[in-house]
Amino acid sequence: MLDTASGPPPKQPISLCKDLVSYTISLFNLEASCYPENEDLPIWLRNLAGRVERDIISQATGLGRGPFALTSKFVVRLTYHASKEEMSEAIRNVLRSLVATFKPSSAVSALPKASPQARSPEQVTGELPIAKLSESPLQQPDRKSIRQKFVEPLLDAKGWSALDWAKYSGVAYNTASDYLEGITTPYRSTRLKLATSLGIPVEKLPK
Repeated sequence: MLDTASGPPPKQPISLCKDLVSYTISLFNLEASCYPENEDLPIWLRNLAGRVERDIISQATGLGRGPFALTSKFVVRLTYHASKEEMSEAIRNVLRSLVATFKPSSAVSALPKASPQARSPEQVTGELPIAKLSESPLQQPDRKSIRQKFVEPLLDAKGWSALDWAKYSGVAYNTASDYLEGITTPYRSTRLKLATSLGIPVEKLPK
């Protein structure tokens, strides 16, 4: 049982948005890999992105509601850690990148087992599957782990999400998010902005 005498738990916006982004990537690739590669694919991918965003946000903001939901005072809704707008922004940005860079072969190789027969979006029905976050094709384990272990405590101490960090650093959201995920290696000038907003020398920010 949680000790409520010590007050509410600390907010963890960066951790929440990170998990939502990883989940988004897995869900998008899992279904998109079933689509046939033809001239309609870009339209299907955009429609899929919109549906994935709506479904994840609906599930995330709906936790703790409904007749069978947990209603204990010890339950903390996800919106305690990040607003609906912050979650939507994080999910929407990664979906834009996925739609723009999607390649059927790379999505299939990222899945444990691909369907042997291509299916159209109309044939893909049912609830969104629960995918393993570790299957994200964008993960860079070593670099990602080093960066997150250093940066996330600083962000949590300020109550910042990756979106907040990007805003106060004067960079695009994807710049901060991709850095944390180990996807990119920013120029020194960009790293200087990221470090300055955290109040640390640029030399201390992991490369």
